[in-house]
Amino acid sequence: MSKWINLLRAPLSILGRTNKSEKASKPKRRPEEDAKSARIKNLIRSAENFAKTKKWHEAASAWSQAHELYGSESNLPVKVIEGESKALRSSGRAHIALPRLETFMAARSRHPSVLREYAAVLTDLCEFEKAVAVWEEFIKAKGESGSASAHRHLASLYANEGMASKALGVLRDAKAKFPDDQSVQKMENEIRLDFRILPPSRSASLTDATSHLFNEYRIEHKKGIAGLTVRDTPENQFVKSMLDFADYVTPFTKGDSPDGIDAFGVWGITKATSHDICRRYAARYEKPLLTLEYGFVSSLDIALNGSIQHSLIVCPGPIYYDSTQVTAPEAMLNNSAFAISSEQRARARLCIDRLVETKVTKYNHAPIIDMNDRLGPRHKPRILLVDQRRGDKSVSMGLAGSTTFRRMFEHALEMEDHDIVVKLHPDAISGGMGSYLLPLIEEFGADRVTVIDYEVNPFSLFEAVDKVFVAVSQIGLEALFAGKDVYCFGVPFYAGWGLTNDIVAVPRRRLTRTLEEIFHVFYLYFSRYWVPGSNYHELENLIEHIVKNRFQTTAAVSAVVKPIASQPVALRILMIVPSGRMGASGRYMQNLGESLVSRGCQVLILAEGRVQPAENGVRWSTIDFEGFRLSPSLRARIAGFMPNVVYMNGVRTRAQRTALEVVALSGAALAIQSEDDDIDVYLHHNTDANVEHLISLDQPSISEAHLAKFLAENNWVHTARVLSDPQYDRWVEPVLRILTNRMAKLHTAIWHPFAERLAKEYGKPTLVVPPVARNSDFSRGNLSQEERASILTRYGIDPKRIVFFLGGSVYDYSNDFQIFLRSLNELSNRTDAPLALIVAGRSKLPLDRIVAETLGRHIQSLIVPGPPDSVFMELTKVADVCCSPGGESRFELYRLPSRLVKSMAMGKPIVVGKCGFGASLRHGENAAITEGLDPKSWAESMTILLKEHDRKRIGEQGRQFALANFAADTVALNLRNAFEEILTGDQEVGIGVFRERNKNDWADVPLEEDATTHIALRNLMNSGMQTVKRVLHIGSGRCRELNDYIRLGASDVLLIEPQADCSEFLDGLCDGAGRIKVSRSAVVLQPSQDAALRIISYSSDREDCGVFSSVLEPRTLFETYPALREIGKETILATQLANVFSEFSARDNVGSLLVVEVNGLEADLFERTDPSFLCDFEWVIVKATLHPLYASGPTASRVERILLEAGFSARVLLEPGNDGCVFVVASRLVN
Repeated sequence: MSKWINLLRAPLSILGRTNKSEKASKPKRRPEEDAKSARIKNLIRSAENFAKTKKWHEAASAWSQAHELYGSESNLPVKVIEGESKALRSSGRAHIALPRLETFMAARSRHPSVLREYAAVLTDLCEFEKAVAVWEEFIKAKGESGSASAHRHLASLYANEGMASKALGVLRDAKAKFPDDQSVQKMENEIRLDFRILPPSRSASLTDATSHLFNEYRIEHKKGIAGLTVRDTPENQFVKSMLDFADYVTPFTKGDSPDGIDAFGVWGITKATSHDICRRYAARYEKPLLTLEYGFVSSLDIALNGSIQHSLIVCPGPIYYDSTQVTAPEAMLNNSAFAISSEQRARARLCIDRLVETKVTKYNHAPIIDMNDRLGPRHKPRILLVDQRRGDKSVSMGLAGSTTFRRMFEHALEMEDHDIVVKLHPDAISGGMGSYLLPLIEEFGADRVTVIDYEVNPFSLFEAVDKVFVAVSQIGLEALFAGKDVYCFGVPFYAGWGLTNDIVAVPRRRLTRTLEEIFHVFYLYFSRYWVPGSNYHELENLIEHIVKNRFQTTAAVSAVVKPIASQPVALRILMIVPSGRMGASGRYMQNLGESLVSRGCQVLILAEGRVQPAENGVRWSTIDFEGFRLSPSLRARIAGFMPNVVYMNGVRTRAQRTALEVVALSGAALAIQSEDDDIDVYLHHNTDANVEHLISLDQPSISEAHLAKFLAENNWVHTARVLSDPQYDRWVEPVLRILTNRMAKLHTAIWHPFAERLAKEYGKPTLVVPPVARNSDFSRGNLSQEERASILTRYGIDPKRIVFFLGGSVYDYSNDFQIFLRSLNELSNRTDAPLALIVAGRSKLPLDRIVAETLGRHIQSLIVPGPPDSVFMELTKVADVCCSPGGESRFELYRLPSRLVKSMAMGKPIVVGKCGFGASLRHGENAAITEGLDPKSWAESMTILLKEHDRKRIGEQGRQFALANFAADTVALNLRNAFEEILTGDQEVGIGVFRERNKNDWADVPLEEDATTHIALRNLMNSGMQTVKRVLHIGSGRCRELNDYIRLGASDVLLIEPQADCSEFLDGLCDGAGRIKVSRSAVVLQPSQDAALRIISYSSDREDCGVFSSVLEPRTLFETYPALREIGKETILATQLANVFSEFSARDNVGSLLVVEVNGLEADLFERTDPSFLCDFEWVIVKATLHPLYASGPTASRVERILLEAGFSARVLLEPGNDGCVFVVASRLVN
């Protein structure tokens, strides 16, 4: 045995020695190979990081470099070719990715991930047949391990080619494989809509257990138990009363038992877990399932603002607006046995007429405006296009989508004998949720379009239009009530019954129905109502309740709204407030802004605190800093808005520095609203404050000696810290204060004492701008006793008490709050009437502790920190007395509490200190006025408010005072006139010592707005280019960009243009200061004295606006665009790019911009010029081609590569111009 073992060991040992020798003979990796491997790893890591942040140009560059380092395709990993292709495709360069993928797949296998990328590239390049084949190959290769996205891509290809049946077949396979993927069903709905293929009907039935809910009139029930997903929030407090079961389990959750539940209720089409549980239980135990939604006439304001909702529409089964299946209301209307009686028809008609007459709609917060006056004379019939919030479920449930709104917009544009009015959805206005119509306006232009981007009652709109276009909006049904011609581009619940012009056929809705029958079913039979304080809860009762209690805004609007694109509004006002939207300043600035908007102004408000994107046409944004400057995104938004007036509110440093930066960016006129006494604030926040230094320059004119003394005494360490860090000190800084105050062309003040002081100190135009009240505030109805009791009970306050309300900020500057609490204790000792105190606002003080320690326990109290507008209004309504008492101080002398303005407008009696605003009132007539700092004295002043008839009398007199002084429309009109005067007047800009360059010096230059490089300039501005000092524009034409260059601050502009007529035009723009220079020459490749310039036009007319020039052979261009022709040649002075760069770079290159438009020469010029010249520029814009329009071939990718190699961040903008060209933009990278 050992013999055989030894025989076996010999070859094994030989084999082992052979392996060792082979390993020994294998060459070691050279250092350059290790460096190459490390370089590849770094490039891949960089590419992946760029891709994560969607920096596709940078990612493509890194992937491509890694690709080149690998060498042959046989060594190239799948990850690299896939990543490179995706980056190229995502940056609009699929045509570059295609040959690289095909080369890789020819050398290697057809890996599934490469197949997917190959299919995506073919799809982008519209290679339909190849893309279909590759997608099918990919789906087959992935089998069951794939995802639904590939099926959606394939279905989209089929649908785009009009092959709906194949698309739906692909989606059917996807649903079988991926039953939980909702995106597949959504795509199927969209395809069915586009191709008019509606799904088969499914039945829905009524049930006996809930029959009391489905009747023309309310039937008392009080039986059974309902499990609801609806929560007991303030806005839903009447839901149980409307449904009228004996008991409820709400909200019904996973832990609740279905035993004993007689019916389940869910909200709309919500897919939350609790809703799905109710649906499953209803199906399993065969219980009624009620689908709820707020009714068609529901409330005084939207539910999101906490407004109480007074109606429900109750559907057994699917919700009424789900057109993907048959709903109970549709089944009723589709039943030939259904008919309404003559009495029911008469009732429906009376309700319809009353809704139109009173302009009552679903939510009744939008103002009633005379839109005929607002829109101006009607020279053509008008079409109203109703926008909706992008992604809203009701849109897809109505078989509509983005293609629906595109079809609607295109249909309106085809009706050239009509003007177009677009009503944006409130949630879709700038910066808020997405809009379906706004992108289409930007795409197609707006010559005939007027945009309504503010709240307005829909019936006000109907009075000013002739036709109404909707996708699925309820506004279409209300337009039918108003007698309008309605076009439905989706499938709303009221379409298909013969009343509307239906773009999408609804074959399953077989019968023709009258408007009264539609109304009866949806407004009466399936709807429930609740009217507080009434024994009657029908629709008619709710209409009258709303008419009585809603505000009635009837603002007289004198300005005519112009189409947004062609006729811009004259005043663009950027307001700056030192608080959030819900702060005191934010509230009244919103009111003031709404009135300014109604008078033809555009308003953007920058706020220090939290905001919402837009409200009633007033846009909001949060002040955001990066380092010591405003953030790039905020600067871009300001540049897009381009204000001509900056209206700064307050004395705080962040507002002041924001105002100064915005003025520098836009050249706008500065106006300042003074609210709080800055001297008092300065003393409060600076224990070693030097007031004499602070106010030393507060005089109409100052000498150099005054200025020198101020500069010498200033604490520059503190100033430097404030300027370098916006978070360091937000209160009063002397340098920022004096800069803003002296640069202001207009001062406004919150009340007369402050205005008189400012006029004396600065000698500038001065106006009183107090906190304002909406017109609606003056006509708000009082709450019924039942409503008041319900609200106070909800907050835990006894309704029998006299409620004192202190709303707004409670400042820590004084002890007025503590004195007020003690005065309430004194007042309580003087009366048997029980008292309560509600405090609603922000404060640095520990209000809960102060109230607990100071206020008597027999006085009920409630602290509501920073409530939203809806809650603030509710608390003001339930209050008996509104308070802002104060003692004698500088702080009180120069302020007017905005909390009092709304209270007085609503007829509430107020308590106020005599110092300052109180001096304008009369004690016992229109206010209760306190004096001094003695709580007993304050209590004595407030005793006149203990009797109800005295409170009503004083409140009514205060309302008359407010109407004369605080009406928003009156104040806004005065302010608008003042703004117009400072813009047209001959006032100096500056602080009174230094002469500032006035941007209006350029007002006489004949500039044009439709610049060819507009897209590229905007892109660079959004990327951080906010100030430009010098511009070199080669091939400038008539340089319609010159206005933008000047606006960006350029003081040195060199224009190179070969065409005679263009250069002559540019010569006329040159000024004596030498800021604009023109050189008539052509930039060529080879050294030469002359160049042959070809003149090209869209016609044979030399005066045609389409004339341009080229030094290249234009043969390929003519083949691509047959309408072009050469109409002549000129001999022109020639120069080389290096010579131009040398002349330009001899000067300061900071903030310099290079723009090149040389029609095909761009890539060759850059390749033959020393790239170091490019480093003299911070930004570059090059007009280039994606296709071989000139003999030089495509140039975009070549130019991009050259700029990347020269140290720029470069990208191709894929928004082709009218001539088929694109722009390459680049920003120099900072080392």
